[in-house]
Amino acid sequence: RIQSVLEDNDKNLWLGTDGGGLSVLDNESKTFLYYQYDQENKFSISDNRIQSLLEDTNGNIWIGTVEGGRCLLTKELRDKGRFHTQSR
Repeated sequence: RIQSVLEDNDKNLWLGTDGGGLSVLDNESKTFLYYQYDQENKFSISDNRIQSLLEDTNGNIWIGTVEGGRCLLTKELRDKGRFHTQSR
């Protein structure tokens, strides 16, 4: 189930789900990217239950999760899928 939706300045569509992680429809390639929690990867998204999405003035994406705190996906590291997590 989709919990939150964001269209960023590059016209990419971000979909935060309740248990399925984060999906992004890339505007240029028209393909989806999927991000899910991986306990073996400290740079993965911190939780698969996404509550909120926000793009800041620098083009960074902030993700609010149910149990994993806040995640930041910087514009520079977006293609690498490296999230920075801030715990509650």
